[in-house]
Amino acid sequence: MDAIVYVSNTGFTAKYAKLLTLETDIPNYTLEEAKKNLKKGSEIVFLGWIMGGVISGFKKAKRRYKVKCVAGVGMDSPKNENGEYLAKKNKIKNIPITQTQKY
Repeated sequence: MDAIVYVSNTGFTAKYAKLLTLETDIPNYTLEEAKKNLKKGSEIVFLGWIMGGVISGFKKAKRRYKVKCVAGVGMDSPKNENGEYLAKKNKIKNIPITQTQKY
């Protein structure tokens, strides 16, 4: 894995990315920083905040990098608490997905 790449709105996603870096020693970058620091096609873990079921920044990240894992961070309805809803809404196939949320 080359990097953890994230898009954060309120800072929670950034905190999760930094925690993952502490546990894995994989560097983290915002999506904008990643464009300057990573080659196209680099393998990444992507974290993005959720708005209306859409994982912010995922489409851009998917076009530029090989996304190996996705995490959506944000508030959502309890009925959507598994990753299947986000996978369908964001057209994520064959990539592990998880959702961290608050009610």
